[in-house]
Formats: sequence, structure tokens, C-alpha cells
Amino acid sequence: MFDAPPPEVSPSDSLLSNLPRTLFAWRTLDYREAHKAWIFLASFIAEQGYTLFKILPNDTTPPPVFTLVRSPDEYHYWPSSNVFQPEQLVPEFAPNSGIHFAARSLANQEVVIRLLTIGDEGKASLDILRRLSAPEARVARNHALPMIKELHIGDMVFGVFPMMYAHGLTSFPWPETTEQILDGLEQALEGFVYLHENLIAHRDFAFEEIFLNFGAITGSSVPWNEKLCRRVPLPIRSQFPARYYINDFELSVQFDPSSDPATRLVTGVPIARYGYTVDDYAKPLPPEARGDAPYCPFKMDVYQFGQNASEFFSGVTGVPGLHELFASMASDDPRDRPSFAQALSSLQEARRATPDHALREMSVDWSRWLRAIAKRKDCTCHTCLPSEDAKSPRQPLLDIYQFRVKSSG
Repeated sequence: MFDAPPPEVSPSDSLLSNLPRTLFAWRTLDYREAHKAWIFLASFIAEQGYTLFKILPNDTTPPPVFTLVRSPDEYHYWPSSNVFQPEQLVPEFAPNSGIHFAARSLANQEVVIRLLTIGDEGKASLDILRRLSAPEARVARNHALPMIKELHIGDMVFGVFPMMYAHGLTSFPWPETTEQILDGLEQALEGFVYLHENLIAHRDFAFEEIFLNFGAITGSSVPWNEKLCRRVPLPIRSQFPARYYINDFELSVQFDPSSDPATRLVTGVPIARYGYTVDDYAKPLPPEARGDAPYCPFKMDVYQFGQNASEFFSGVTGVPGLHELFASMASDDPRDRPSFAQALSSLQEARRATPDHALREMSVDWSRWLRAIAKRKDCTCHTCLPSEDAKSPRQPLLDIYQFRVKSSG
């Protein structure tokens, strides 16, 4: 698509003219073209105090200095050394879009730099991020992933965000207990209450957008062993105050407080601005968003949350009213969906009604769900293979993971 200049060449207007000129074009770059685009910007980014992650001949990027462990900051915790080996405490970033890239700051902290605007495109999202990242918005109830800095070049604006663990509640390392799951759900609901109180609707939510303040770990570069089996929870969240953040406000909308509530409506599928249709949208979409009539984006957020929660946490049992709450949030009729404030109150009530022993344990249905969806052909631990075929020393799972599973009897 274009040839990258030497890294020492600073970007200029003529150089920027060789880069994609729409956010959609950046999003659809394959990783090779995306790498070239970011190499164009490497000198400019270095001038701002950041060094891009290394670019390998695949879609994975490691830090520029492999031997340095990320310096402490308020946005992440590393797991204890008795869970992971030191060589596994190295973050990798595999961008799923050309629009963002990982970097390390002069303070030795990992960040993700994301293209937010080109000209007027993306300004609505930038305004929302500025509002959610303002000093007055730094309150405990605000769970939006904060933008810690803006980088400006030409008519392009990049946002700098702390690197965190994506899929923080619904991916390996899994929560160990029912209480940890409920804590994550409560924080996510609290975050949406804050957004909606400030008249901001996400419009494109899935649980993959929930990030955890946990230091990223290597994936394919380190062989999996019995302590890293993706089918079993790990003692991670018990080691630090887990905090969850909501990410990706590219398709979000906000309304003026002085606006008539009856006019706070949107039309169409969120990705229509990029030329896509309902059939192209992969996330849960409420019935009212499938037509041409205006609808409430806040009710859509509730629907997407409920549908995702029903999918990921169907195996969590022993919490009174939990699945009924998810079902009401995912109702086809928007009038039957609770607000996030009501949903948060219902979840807190369900948590109080759950016996302590059930909170401290992991339901057997959840354990079975993990084993069903997290199959790894390349895992050679005793959890995944018969003992005669396993290559790692056999150890009792309860001794390794220190979590309790309810008896199926």
C-alpha cells in the first residue's frame, strides 16, 4: 500500500498524506500494512516520550526492551511469582485493528496508542473520552478506561491509554469464585450507571470491552504448563484489588443535559457509519435497532449487557435471581428492561442473599462451562490429556489453584 520511510524521518504533512485518511481505512489494514503505518509515526511518537513495541513478522508485538518489567502504576498489578515464571511476566500486544498500537513510556510503563480523529471524523468520540478522563471525572464510580494523554500531529489526534488485560472478566485467567464474578459484574454495572447518568451511551458493548487492572502475560511465546491451563481458574484476583474498566467509545453518543429526554434517540445499527448493515454486526443487537425507527441507545446498552452476561455466566449457580436479572435486561421489549441503576440494585440484593459458602466457591456448572469452551489442543497438562499422555508433572489441582468446587452430589 505504501513504503515506510526510515524510522528517523519525522512525520510531515507530505508524509501524513501517504497514510490512510479515514478511521475505517485504518481499521481494515492487515497487520503488515498496519505495521508500516505505525513505522511512519515512530519518530513522532518517540518525540512524545513513547517507544513502539517491536514489530515481528506476525501479528504479535513484544515490548522494545524485553528484560524490563513494567514499572508500578495505578492501572495494573503483576501476579505473584509463585503463579507465573519471570519470563512469563512480559506483555504481548496483538492488535486486532490497525487503529491502535502498543508502546512503552519513558517511565517504563506500557500504554496503547489509539488513533481517535482524522479531521472532523471521530470528534464525537474524542469529546466523550475527554469528558470521561477529565479531573472531575476521576471518581470511583467512573469505570471508563481513562485517556492519559493526547498526541496531535496535523489533523490527527491519538489517545494514550494504560495497557490493561482485555476480556478481564470473561477470559483466562478465570475468576476463582462466584464472589469474584459478582464483583466484576457489579463494577461493570456501576460503570454503566455513571455513563448513563452523564447521558453517555456506549452503543457497542460486549464483555470483551471489560478490562482488568492486571499485568498482561505472554501467550504463544511461552509453552503452557499445568499452572497455565486455560480450563482452570488461577489465584489472581485474590492477590490485588481487582478493578474493571469499560473500553472502546468509538461508536458512543452523548446528549446535552438540557435536551428533551424524548429526543435522546438514535437510528440504525452502530456500524452503519462505516457502510455496514445489520447482517454485518456481530454483537447482540436489540430488535428495535434492526429497523429504521429511532430508538433509545441507553436501552440498547442494557440489552447488550444482559445478552452477554447470559452467555458468559449461564454456568454460575447459587445466586438468587441472577439469571432472571440477565433475562430481564435482554428482553425483546425495551420497556421491560431495567435501567442500569435498577440492575445494579438487583445484583447487590442477589449478592447479599447468596450464602457465604456459595460466594467463596465456584459452582460446578461454571467449572464445566470453562472446560467446554476453553479447549486447547496444544495444552499438555493433566487437566487436558489422559495422565499417560501428559508431559507435565502431575499435581493435585486443589493444591495448585487453591479454589473449591462444589460437589456435584
